[in-house]
Amino acid sequence: MAVVSIAAGASMAAMILLPMRFSWGSAWVVPWNVVPGARAIRAIGRVMLAGVPLAMIAIGAGRASVREQLDAPVARLRWFRPVALACAAVVLLEQLNISNPEQVFRQAELDILEAVPPPPQDCRSFFVVDSLPNNIWHAEIGAMLISQHIDLPTLNGYSGFAPAQFGTSDIYAPEYRDLMIAWAIAKSATDGLCRYDLTTHEWAIG
Repeated sequence: MAVVSIAAGASMAAMILLPMRFSWGSAWVVPWNVVPGARAIRAIGRVMLAGVPLAMIAIGAGRASVREQLDAPVARLRWFRPVALACAAVVLLEQLNISNPEQVFRQAELDILEAVPPPPQDCRSFFVVDSLPNNIWHAEIGAMLISQHIDLPTLNGYSGFAPAQFGTSDIYAPEYRDLMIAWAIAKSATDGLCRYDLTTHEWAIG
């Protein structure tokens, strides 16, 4: 059990330390190029999804190892309870975060959705356009929120991958509108297709 605990703990530590970025980059470049399948994790932070199970294995195996070594129930060890409580306290304190790095404010987002006027009665689906340049993914996510708010399907979306033959997710590209209409034609979704301008808050057909 001790070997299992050490191996899992070392692996977890590697997952925490390797993705740390410095001026020269990060050491994650090593497993990225050496470990088979490492490139499947496109966003380095997602490696923590594998780190959490490893932490659970390390803790469980470590606890079992202590019992084996001392031949006594862990609960009876005088030192175990305060050490366990101290570790739990450290874990809880580490999770505290009084900042708002995402800068997402619920009321502001709700105000944006409330500003969306009702779509034309003939609208059965829509895609967004924008009169002023902005962040591409903000527009795509905004379209999804609007779609949910007004209960109207949208051609926009946000994902790591686009459907086969999909035109572009760059709503600021010159050919964007033509590509979205071509996609709608290919999917027989032109009936009632509308567009919504995120800046002017205006609806239009097609």
